[in-house]
This record gives sequence, structure tokens and C-alpha cells, in this order.
Amino acid sequence: VEYYIGTYCASQGGSVVLGMFTDDACTNFADYNGGRTTFFNLEGKSLPYSDSSIIDDECYACGEAGEANQYGYQEMEVKEACGNVYTVAGKCETALSGYNSYPNENACQYISGIAVTSANGIINSAGGSSNKVADAFIGIFACSFVLLGSYVYYLKTKLDRGKINLSD
Repeated sequence: VEYYIGTYCASQGGSVVLGMFTDDACTNFADYNGGRTTFFNLEGKSLPYSDSSIIDDECYACGEAGEANQYGYQEMEVKEACGNVYTVAGKCETALSGYNSYPNENACQYISGIAVTSANGIINSAGGSSNKVADAFIGIFACSFVLLGSYVYYLKTKLDRGKINLSD
């Protein structure tokens, strides 16, 4: 059996951890414990980042002091790692059209559909709006239910009043 190690979102979606899988697409866990038990049985040690997130919550500075100019002042430069991340990141520069003659709008649709994860790990829809047609059908259904229930009660009380005791 071949095993693969890959990332997946934890149960509440608030962290990204490593797991062991039986397929190269990393969709089928090697066991019911996210592959941790299988990894431990094979390697004799625990799978790193299987209990803690690979991604931390820290904020890192992207500026570093550059070389001093002729007046002795140092200008801030962007660290190479930050520049590389920005270059490949999805962008939606629609509102920056006045500043940039060629705004990059390739990721606007993706960014607008992103789900927001709160501090407790629950995923909330970013732009949840109500559907007017669905709301109308819910209202009609609720009114129909109340009216039908009232009619059934009316018929039941009418039948109860109409019973005649023939044994008298």
C-alpha cells in the first residue's frame, strides 16, 4: 500500500494540518484518525503538524532597512519572501483604477465568494443575502399551514357536536 502525506482543513476549518492518505489526491485518510495512527505505526513517531496548524497567527514585517543613501538615510525595502507572496497572490484591484492604469481583477470573483472563519473556527458566509422568492414561498407555506390547521380544527369540532348517542 502506498501512503501520501498532505494538508487538509481541520474539522472546524480554522487550521490547516498534515494527514496521511491512501491516494495521491489526498482525499482518503489512511485511518479514522487522520492518518496519525498509521504514521505512528510505520515511523514510530507522531506525524508533525497533525495536531497543530501549519499556519500560525503571527504578523511578520515585510520591510527591511536597505543600504544608506548619500545622506546617510536608509530606505525601507520589501523582503524577498513578501515580494514573492504578493506577486503570486490573487488580486482584485478594481477600486485602484485611478492609481494603476492596468488593474489586476483576476481574483475578484474568488475573493467575493470567500467564507470568513471566526475566532472559534465556525465558517460564516461572507455575503449572505436573502432570496426574495424563497422568502415568499416560506411565507405562503406558513400561512397555508395555519389556515389548513384552523380548517381541520373547525371540521373536528363540527363533527364532535354532531354526534348523537343512540343508546338513550
